[in-house]
Amino acid sequence: MNLDPDQQRALDLMKSGANVFLTGKAGTGKSAVLGEFRDWCRENQTSCVFLAPTGAAALNIGGATIHSFLQLAPSLQTPETIRDFRSGRTNRARVVGFTKAVVIDEISMVRSDLFAAIDYRLRQLAYGSSNREKPFGGKQIIVVGDFFQLPPVVSTADVIALLNLSNEEQKQEFFRRWMQSLLDLSDNDLALFLPPVLGISEPTQIQVEAIRANPDLFLRKLREFIYVPDVQDRVDAFLEKLRYEAPDVNYGFFVAAECLLDVKFGGVFSFQARQWTQDAGNLWNKAGFQSVMLGISHRQEDDRTFGAACDAIREGNLAEPFAEGQENGALDWLEQRVRAVIPNSSMRLCPTNAQVQDINEEEYRIHADDARVFRATMTGKVLEKYARNVAEGKVSDSSFPTDIELKLWPGARVMLLKNERDGNGGYLYVNGSLGTVRGFTVHEGTVKIRICLDPDKVGGMRIVEVDIHRWPSYEYQLVRVDGLEQVVAVENGSFQQYPLKLAYAVTIHKSQGLSLDAASIELGRGCFAPGQLYTALTRVRTFSGLSIDRRIEERDNKRDAAVVAFYQGLLPTN
Repeated sequence: MNLDPDQQRALDLMKSGANVFLTGKAGTGKSAVLGEFRDWCRENQTSCVFLAPTGAAALNIGGATIHSFLQLAPSLQTPETIRDFRSGRTNRARVVGFTKAVVIDEISMVRSDLFAAIDYRLRQLAYGSSNREKPFGGKQIIVVGDFFQLPPVVSTADVIALLNLSNEEQKQEFFRRWMQSLLDLSDNDLALFLPPVLGISEPTQIQVEAIRANPDLFLRKLREFIYVPDVQDRVDAFLEKLRYEAPDVNYGFFVAAECLLDVKFGGVFSFQARQWTQDAGNLWNKAGFQSVMLGISHRQEDDRTFGAACDAIREGNLAEPFAEGQENGALDWLEQRVRAVIPNSSMRLCPTNAQVQDINEEEYRIHADDARVFRATMTGKVLEKYARNVAEGKVSDSSFPTDIELKLWPGARVMLLKNERDGNGGYLYVNGSLGTVRGFTVHEGTVKIRICLDPDKVGGMRIVEVDIHRWPSYEYQLVRVDGLEQVVAVENGSFQQYPLKLAYAVTIHKSQGLSLDAASIELGRGCFAPGQLYTALTRVRTFSGLSIDRRIEERDNKRDAAVVAFYQGLLPTN
């Protein structure tokens, strides 16, 4: 594969054994570099593991989740929550000890406490006292991602756990910040939030004004709201509902939570994490990452002006001219695409799950009589984990590459979720290709789905038959190769389903990594997390393929000040 100069520099640093932070704008080919490094590790028998913060991301990179590889609980991480399995040098401890290099993909979604836990575990299991004093146990660490895209998740359970670790002054600061974010809302948005807090069905204008006039009462009510029994599920459901109706209500809760993470872990992001050592120094700085910023966008290389507008959104330059020959700022220029005409078959990108479910379920209801339901099959550890989640009431399609129950019908719009070669070195389709279901055929008892693919960069309109795809799950084990023990990925289960997803709508979160010829961004009431707007815009290859449901406002472009400062201090280092 031909790499551009920045990609080649990153690969050379990885081969040298350096700790590397590979970053760059959307579509610059970070995954391509990882693919080349994986091949090099195999050829040179280098024990390297590929990890990701979520199950779906781990399946996509052919690796394991951070939590499963390092045996970490799926909760807020502290030294007290990390079980010590050094005694007896268990097989997992030996696997970790023999590992030479660790690749962590989607680093922007790795929270500070998890990043510190990775270091703690690797030092705990390192061979030799000198390595146990080094960051990450002396192993090579390669982190990959873009902090301007989607941030770490902070759940309601995490906030409650943080509050339980906090003193009264810290708790009071959290509730004060949360209350202030709510009082800054319009009366209408504040009224949406008040019913469960005040225990009323629908607040009157007088009650809204009374809350504004009596912040001490409001503060007390907020504390009561959080500390009632079974609050987690109730607050999660409520905030999920408000993500669309009043996204700033949801956003304010998690911004307030940052003050707790600041005190306990140094901040939200991995680059802010404090090492769990006596000096509690900044872990990122201790690791001495060599930073490489990829600058050539391969996704929007045919539309440089659109790419420059996306860069302006990323950098927060909304009003100033953003490219040569442009007099307007990015927001004014993008307004040309408000309700622009694009193919009716184009995907819709939405901030929330609720919007996506409504759109896709409506299409299913219309075509239910003609629909077939294809249920995924699972084996091994994947099946075991799914069964546990079912028993605990925690089932979610978000853990898998596509739906457990895939509903399809003739005429359904779908997106392909894998690359398929044509036998001549080219591709029949790629991850993100779009098409329309034409029907179902049976070959030797196996159903295949006939799809008419849209014309795209791979080729013109064409008919393909799609078979069930198998996503293997891996765990890393010690295996003797040519007389030497090496850490290798060994399959421990699988998820099998057609590599398709209904393509009427998808969340911005789920669209990360896709390249689309056309898409409609449905902002609705707005984005609720930093990086959502930038991530959505950069899924689309060209300006002519973009449509937006309304004008983008400054409030839609949520950016985290810590991320901005981090990149300003980081680059250029190429």
